[in-house]
Amino acid sequence: MFKTNYQSHDGKYRQFKKEGRAGWNTADGYEKDMPFWQDVFEHDCIPKSGKLLELGCGAGNLTVWLAGLGYDVYGVDIAPTAIAWARERADEAGVQADFQVGSVLDLENYQDDEFDIVLDGRCFHCIIGDDRSLFLASAYRVLRPDKPFIISSMCGTIEYFKWQKKVDYDPVSRCTISKGIATRYIGLVDDIINEVKTQGFKILDWWVKPHSDEGDIDNLVVLAKKQELSLSNPRTC
Repeated sequence: MFKTNYQSHDGKYRQFKKEGRAGWNTADGYEKDMPFWQDVFEHDCIPKSGKLLELGCGAGNLTVWLAGLGYDVYGVDIAPTAIAWARERADEAGVQADFQVGSVLDLENYQDDEFDIVLDGRCFHCIIGDDRSLFLASAYRVLRPDKPFIISSMCGTIEYFKWQKKVDYDPVSRCTISKGIATRYIGLVDDIINEVKTQGFKILDWWVKPHSDEGDIDNLVVLAKKQELSLSNPRTC
């Protein structure tokens, strides 16, 4: 298996902040993405209030938006620069949010059965190899029974990465590789869903958001809860 370097995200956030971006994405990119997240959180499977943890929260863009909707929000990210940025964003927005530097592979700062919602805001595809089971196990541990786990992850084909210089793709591991470091896992839909089911989650619903242009990639949304059950009828609760 290829090496990983999750800590390198901190350097990216320092660069993005210096460039005046809104976070990992541009302000325009986040604005275009909001209808997608509104659709996710309007789903019947998702409670409209409660204690919510975002895994890999980055600069807090999504977490702060959810705080504005009335959720009791928490965010965790391995990048100290991202967490400092998220705290600044929450202060500027005038909302309460708890942001902590930590690893999504153990979530050691959080208790068992602590959250009503656990959200993967597009962190899961950055997790490689055996670490993916650690990610899911940690999400399972901190989630309350029968409460939802939301996953938003790259999936399918890899045309998007063919436009990026210095990035290769390994078809066996389905990982993008940069200078010998695995950076993204672009899994098949069935494989990602089976990963979630194997960890003991019941699948409530799933769908794929197709890429909007040749510079994008398909996005899989999985809604699950802390209970084991096989997938039988997607897009129902």
